[in-house]
Amino acid sequence: MDIPDLLCCSLTDIAFCDTLSYMTTLTIRIDDKLDSELRELVARTGKRKSEFAREALRRQLALERFNDLRRRLAPYAEAQGWLTDEDVFAEVS
Repeated sequence: MDIPDLLCCSLTDIAFCDTLSYMTTLTIRIDDKLDSELRELVARTGKRKSEFAREALRRQLALERFNDLRRRLAPYAEAQGWLTDEDVFAEVS
């Protein structure tokens, strides 16, 4: 970014550009309904679309890790007689 560019940018834009230097780009396609909901949310909150996408992706990845761990531990839980979440909760409560 050269000096003329800096004169046209706000501090928020400069900070945002600085964070992009360590991020990669992901392009996704979304349907019109999801796009409309996202645009409304962006307008209401002032957050960027990419912030919502990153947050959603982080949550989904955490959920996938949890489900993967649960699948791998299920045989051990079943061997202890824990077949449902309620069985586990009863044991640890």
